Amino acid sequence: MIDLNIVLGEGLSNILFGMTKQDIIDLLGVPDKEYITDYDNHRLQYFDYKIELSLECNDEKLYRLGWIEVHNHNVLFFNKKLIGKKLDNVLQYLEKFIGHYTEIDDYNSFISYTYDKYELELIFEFGVLKNINFGHLFDSNDKPIYKIN
Repeated sequence: MIDLNIVLGEGLSNILFGMTKQDIIDLLGVPDKEYITDYDNHRLQYFDYKIELSLECNDEKLYRLGWIEVHNHNVLFFNKKLIGKKLDNVLQYLEKFIGHYTEIDDYNSFISYTYDKYELELIFEFGVLKNINFGHLFDSNDKPIYKIN
């Protein structure tokens, strides 16, 4: 198993934005579960890593990794394990590195804190961080910035 470290705009350790499904399979093996969303995104779930990877169709009609959902308590984010930690502690810690969140959405059973500049979403349930979701960044022409071609 590889160590996992969130790097905003790049990916999760050596799982990089812009990877194809085959790139991911070569790195992690066959996913435990795979499905297609209503938006035609291809989702790959890896149970041991507790991650879900979303491949999105780009302008070249290729599916590339564009969004990562992390549920793994051992993943590092700015050198600290944050999943499972209390809301106030997480927000206070992250403010040192990326500033203040830009939006809060209350979905009744969970609350989402968004950092638009970083394509980052934090999901809290019962006052603790349940998962971290983040995606590739965009250039000035609103094109995806991939870390792998």
